[in-house]
Amino acid sequence: NMGTESFKEFVKRNCGFCDMIMENHKDRNVLIITHSANARVINYYFNGKSKDYDFSKSVIQNCGLLTFENS
Repeated sequence: NMGTESFKEFVKRNCGFCDMIMENHKDRNVLIITHSANARVINYYFNGKSKDYDFSKSVIQNCGLLTFENS
């Protein structure tokens, strides 16, 4: 599809966002409101970027909450 980013680009963009959070908001609370696909990448990022991470599995239910440490 023209204009649609690849999955690799999607992961890179979301990890770049997480890098920005880590750099600019260290030791602060940050609320991110997003949809499931982004939540999967954010979960991947903050849990060590495992090579065998399964992006197809949901990590949160609708209106759920994930928490991560950034200290």
